[in-house]
Formats: sequence, C-alpha cells, structure tokens
Amino acid sequence: SIAVLEFLVTEYELDLFIRNKNCHTILHKAAQRGHEPMCRWLLTAWPSPLWLEADKTGMTAGALALANGHRALAAELIQQCAMLQGSQQ
Repeated sequence: SIAVLEFLVTEYELDLFIRNKNCHTILHKAAQRGHEPMCRWLLTAWPSPLWLEADKTGMTAGALALANGHRALAAELIQQCAMLQGSQQ
C-alpha cells in the first residue's frame, strides 16, 4: 500500500529505485499488476528519470502495463513519463 511505502521511505530510507534480477523497479511491478494509484503516487511523489528506464527485455513500466492488459494505465504512464522526460531536458 502507499501508506506502507511512505512509512518505509520516511522512516527507513527505503530505496524506491532498487531493481530486481529482471531490472524491474517498484513502478514496473505496480504497472504490470495494474495498480494505478501506486503508479500515480510513485511518479508524482518521487519524480525521477530512473522511472523511464526499461527492464532487461527492453520493457518500460508503460509497456508492461499494456502487455498485461492495463490499457488505460499504460496510456497514463506513457503520458506521465513523456512529461517527466520533457522536464529533464
């Protein structure tokens, strides 16, 4: 849950950008499973170009959402990541 993550980040300095063996971040996993509120929170509370990075197979969070049938979430992620990328330039 978002509340648990907020607690872990603030109290224990949890690194939200850590990756698993497939190079998935927490955003990749939330997108893959269709957790829209979590994806929104991650992108707005912790904006970072690291969210734009693909996994080992070249899949971004938006691509994973789309591949798993979460079309609306995929479109939102692609749009938010494009805005994030634009703000980095």
